[in-house]
Amino acid sequence: MRPRVPSLALRVSLSACLAFVVAVPVVAQTPATPQRDPQAVAILGQTFGLMVASGPAVTDAVATGTITLSDGTSGSLTLKTIGPNYLRSEISANGQQLIINFNKFQGYTVQGGSNYTLPFSLTKYARPTFIPSFSKLADYIQPNMNLVYVGIETLNTLSVYHIHMWALPTDGTPSALEAIMSDVHFYINTQTGLLVKTTTLLISPAAIENHVPLDTYFDNVQQIGPLMVPFHITEFLRGQKFNEITLSSVQLNTGLTASNFQ
Repeated sequence: MRPRVPSLALRVSLSACLAFVVAVPVVAQTPATPQRDPQAVAILGQTFGLMVASGPAVTDAVATGTITLSDGTSGSLTLKTIGPNYLRSEISANGQQLIINFNKFQGYTVQGGSNYTLPFSLTKYARPTFIPSFSKLADYIQPNMNLVYVGIETLNTLSVYHIHMWALPTDGTPSALEAIMSDVHFYINTQTGLLVKTTTLLISPAAIENHVPLDTYFDNVQQIGPLMVPFHITEFLRGQKFNEITLSSVQLNTGLTASNFQ
């Protein structure tokens, strides 16, 4: 059995066989001023303040649990992170191990003794999803982020705020490509203020132009230190369940260093 690559901590897929292709014009554009709707900024600020309460600073985290794939295969999962840019996933299933590692903006996978280097398009905006202070939610404060308040919608039976966020480039990256790499839709419960869903783009490592929406749902949120941590995370690709992660333990400030992500 060849394990699939989960996108829990990294928002990436190593499958080069995505059937959905979108043509993107690669044209450099004049730097623009980001759109930052005041209502979107306020809602994201309230949610971030709720999910990242005041208290001891969180510098790293280790989570353990299980992952179940769409074919029913299950395995153990360990997630490690320091801040938003050091990420490591270790998956064991049917006697095989898959490692996905990010060290700042460099990334690689290891499976069956083979090492695969991940392209920059998959590493630039890779974030851990289980630690809110390190997740894409925390990126809202960056001044180059567009924040658009879409409105109030119904998600299943919940009333949610829908906010769209994407980045303007701060380097020479074409705006269209930067938008694909950074694109995220937030769905926030209007009653609790908690983040209940994101939609991001699952990008093929073969070509950034090949991407499909990936829906990620968060529930069973528990207080761990100053953080509100989702212990159950489910991903859907084209309406079909892609991964289901159930965490059993989350430890904060364990003493991880950059050497754990080499």
